[in-house]
Amino acid sequence: MKATKVIKGRYADSITLMLIAEELKKQRGVSDAVMNMATPANIDIMREGGFQIDLESYSPDDIIIGIDAEPENAKAFLKNAEDWLSNPPWQKEGRDKTAEAPSEPPLDTNLAIISVSGKYAAIEAFKNLERDRNVMLFSDNVTKAEEIALKQVAHRRGLLVMGPDCGTAVINGVGLGFANRGKTGIVGMVGASGTGIQETYTLLQKRDIGVLHAIGTGGRDIHDEVGGATFLDGLQILWEDSRISIVVCISKPLSDSMKNKISSKIESLSRTYGPKPVAHCYVGDKRRAHQPNNYFCTGFEETARVVEALVTQTPVDSVLPRMAEERKIKLERLDETLRHRGSPGPVLRGFYTGGTLCYEAQSVLSEILPGVRSNAPIDRELIARDPFHPEGHCVIDYGEDAFTQGRLHPMIDPSLRNAQMKKQSMQPEVGVVLFDVVLGFGCHENPGEELAQVIAGTYAHGKGNRFFFCSITGLDEDPQDARKQRRLLESAGAIVCASNSEAAYIAGHLLKR
Repeated sequence: MKATKVIKGRYADSITLMLIAEELKKQRGVSDAVMNMATPANIDIMREGGFQIDLESYSPDDIIIGIDAEPENAKAFLKNAEDWLSNPPWQKEGRDKTAEAPSEPPLDTNLAIISVSGKYAAIEAFKNLERDRNVMLFSDNVTKAEEIALKQVAHRRGLLVMGPDCGTAVINGVGLGFANRGKTGIVGMVGASGTGIQETYTLLQKRDIGVLHAIGTGGRDIHDEVGGATFLDGLQILWEDSRISIVVCISKPLSDSMKNKISSKIESLSRTYGPKPVAHCYVGDKRRAHQPNNYFCTGFEETARVVEALVTQTPVDSVLPRMAEERKIKLERLDETLRHRGSPGPVLRGFYTGGTLCYEAQSVLSEILPGVRSNAPIDRELIARDPFHPEGHCVIDYGEDAFTQGRLHPMIDPSLRNAQMKKQSMQPEVGVVLFDVVLGFGCHENPGEELAQVIAGTYAHGKGNRFFFCSITGLDEDPQDARKQRRLLESAGAIVCASNSEAAYIAGHLLKR
């Protein structure tokens, strides 16, 4: 029996809610348990999972508990969940349970990482700027006005605000947030995308190219209203650091105003400190011709290969032809698999935990397949009306704010993404399933395991003509071990590609053929 309970006016962070739900699942007689803040998206998710939630006014500060348990015990488990909000079962006996402000860090601390509910995040950020600390604002749901004010204060004080919604950064070779375990080197990055930074970082590491700094800005930073405040200040830092020889810029497409701002900043820095080659990766933008010391790319693999060409002093113009030839060969190798499995159904569905990886996939697919829809579309006319019931070719970003308010980011808890992938891969019209696997500190400890179960389960139900394509944004040195994840996925039947763009390219062309 599925039962629910709403606790009005009670906030808990998403990690606490996840831990209590996992504790409930361990209890005898409990088949499933979920706990969420009562945002509209979370209510839709729970209803999609079969929990009956009355149509009444809820606030994002209310908690909804859902239990699937034996009828005679459901109420008791709901009460346990509520009690555990105050007294978690994992809390050590005798430990002080009162909430106190953390003690002040040592005086030489110059960076604060803030991850609290969005409505409190800006306040904490202002406090730390006043104490002359740079800020990595992991929290999302901070207003644009607050972001602008924070970055104005930071600029005046010679500090950086990375974020809001900054998931990844690397400072002096040390990864912050969702970061991978690589080596330091001569490359410095500034990016308005966490997964974009991770994808480029890992592709560089696989080419034995290290990164010293990767400054995350948050996705809104490069909007005209914010004006690229952190992006431009980040470029200043990368130019001032003599250890950096090559600069990489990452974002989604820019307005003409922002392109001009970045170009002017680079010209000014080059006059003051001397030129440095810059690889610009503006995913989904129209292709631009290379210029002296400025190389324009439209994907992360292309960017990593351009940097590799600069390091090895080989012609940059050979990068795209070489990529095209390699992908043509890989497509030809799929012919044998096609003969073995049979032709796929006509529709592609994508399931992403990384927002810019989803955006890059759309950019690649839009040149191959017609009308690819998304809940975070490149073209607003192609917005998915209902992410839970997609139509036609469709790729969904499960890291969108609507899915993460009061819920863990899918790179930490991919259960919603995986459940939807399992459901959609069984639909008769679906022939190709595209997804990402993101590794690193902070990410799920073993994402390939459940994904492999989804893939193997699909084939066990007689859906042999399904093709699962993915790439792994991660390294063998990461806690999850990219080699282990690859073995899990390939043993289940997935086709693991060298990059996210390659996975989208081959998946799209397989359907087109």
